[in-house]
Amino acid sequence: MTIGEDLSCFAEGEGTALTAGLLDAVQDIFYVCDRDGTVVDYNERVPEVSGYAAEEIESMKMWEFVREADRARITERVTDIVEDGERIRTEGHLLTADGDSIPYEFSGSPLRGRGGDIVGFAGTARDIAERKQRRRELERKTQAIDAAPVGITITDPTQKDNPLIDVNSSYTQMTGYDESAVVGRNCRFLQGEDTDAEPVRKIRAAISEAEPVTVELRNYRKDGEQFWNRVSIAPVTDEDGTVTNFVGFQQDVTVRKERETELERQNDLFEKAQDIADVGAWEYDPHSGETYFTDQVYDIYGVGPDHDPEPESDIQRFYHPADHDTVRDAVSGALEYGEPYDIEVRITAADGTEKWVRTRADPQFEDGTCQRVRGTIQDVTDRKEREQELTRQRDTLELLDRLVRHDLRNNLQVVSGHAEALADHVDEGGRESVEKILHNVETAVGLTRSARDLAEVMLHDSDAEGAFWLRPVLDAQMEEARATSRNASITLAGPVPDVRVTGDDLLPSVFRNLLKNAVQHNDKEVAEVVVSATERDEMARIQIADNGPGVSDDRKTEIFGKGEMGLASDGTGIGLYLVETLVDSYGGTIRIEDRADWTPSGSQSQVDENDAEGAVFVVDLPLAA
Repeated sequence: MTIGEDLSCFAEGEGTALTAGLLDAVQDIFYVCDRDGTVVDYNERVPEVSGYAAEEIESMKMWEFVREADRARITERVTDIVEDGERIRTEGHLLTADGDSIPYEFSGSPLRGRGGDIVGFAGTARDIAERKQRRRELERKTQAIDAAPVGITITDPTQKDNPLIDVNSSYTQMTGYDESAVVGRNCRFLQGEDTDAEPVRKIRAAISEAEPVTVELRNYRKDGEQFWNRVSIAPVTDEDGTVTNFVGFQQDVTVRKERETELERQNDLFEKAQDIADVGAWEYDPHSGETYFTDQVYDIYGVGPDHDPEPESDIQRFYHPADHDTVRDAVSGALEYGEPYDIEVRITAADGTEKWVRTRADPQFEDGTCQRVRGTIQDVTDRKEREQELTRQRDTLELLDRLVRHDLRNNLQVVSGHAEALADHVDEGGRESVEKILHNVETAVGLTRSARDLAEVMLHDSDAEGAFWLRPVLDAQMEEARATSRNASITLAGPVPDVRVTGDDLLPSVFRNLLKNAVQHNDKEVAEVVVSATERDEMARIQIADNGPGVSDDRKTEIFGKGEMGLASDGTGIGLYLVETLVDSYGGTIRIEDRADWTPSGSQSQVDENDAEGAVFVVDLPLAA
């Protein structure tokens, strides 16, 4: 090839052939161009790579070897060489004779003639396809690391204290630290007061042995907030097996740990509740035939965890023969029709202990098929025994009530009849005795009524409560009290509100006993009793005032005690005890006030000072819904 006159000086000298041989031996392209970019010299790599023949290359400009998209930029860079004498390095795509495009890195430097003027330029071109591919792969990996939903860290164990050299964005978001604040530091800065030493020890041991490790530990964010960090660390080695880095994956598992803690708390609470209530839980899978028991179920049956639950065999083994059909029908209804059940039956535990159990089940259906049945079983032996004892007591009480109400009252009526017959046949002193007999008979009859009320209260079913109109109940009891009380004035102060109150069939006995008490324990010649009623705050207030001796403050609470005697008079406190018991069962209250402080319901003024002595029984009953 003939070199131009201006470039001939670069072809002279003994070393020219040697230099040409060396340039042909290298893998990079070498080229020489004059000022206008015409290729004037090159090594063998140019035709090898480009596919152009030598005669074609001799007439080509340098930028003709690059693709169209890069030519303007390459031409501009060539101008920088020949006009400004710059050394350049740029990337572009070499275009082959076949039209293929190969990424290359081009470099160029100015060539100066003997006079120092720039006469051309020379340079190299290096195939960077593999490097570009590696760069793209690295970029993809970098993007993947940055986009990863977990924190990723890379440390350098060849440096002192194995510092962080790279972290991704998820790590900075999770910890609150910027990348610049953590690179160069050992990751222990995330530890704090409540960080457990054991997982830290495991991490250090794994790094020391160049082994992978996964732990969960408490760490601290930049703002001081605690979080649970799941840390996985693995060594990275080179071709020789030497550890060059450690890569770490860090995940905030605080929510999961909190759920686990809450689940543990609930399980602990559930187990304690099972122990306290003597309740066990079970689940049956009709498809697999498997049954799961909690520990309490095993305890109720008196068997160990090695017992293999099976519905039919358990029915045969544990349940009372008389209850077999009840249990089977309940199980069948649950499995076939999705009917929940709640039954109480008898079992005999493995140790021979007889028990009453309450077992409940809730079948769960999907697409018309039973998928599982979940239920509970509870030892209710103590309750059943109490119920049976209560039934026996009620039977006895009902028998006693019949004896008192029928036999005793019949005998009292006979005594009363004979006493009245004697009244016309005795003298003045004898008539006084007859009066005492009749008075005590009347008291005894009242006692039988109190005994009847007591029996009814003890046999009282709170589920039988209902709504009762207040006025008819009060009117009836006031009328009865007037008919049976001697030397008594029983009046109503103001209208009774048209309301219904909560109560049951024993509600009349509340007012009957209060009216009887107001008359019976009165020390005046004429017992004056005033009844009033009003409505306020979803309650009906009934006040029964008398002009008797009153009740001292220290007796106002004690007087309602069972067996307390009446107001220092003859009689028994059973009536007032019943009143307080019934009122309380209705959700109401009763108290005693002094008549001197009393204002009748519906009245605007207090009682006259001359009538201030006495007591007021105040009953508050909830209005019925």
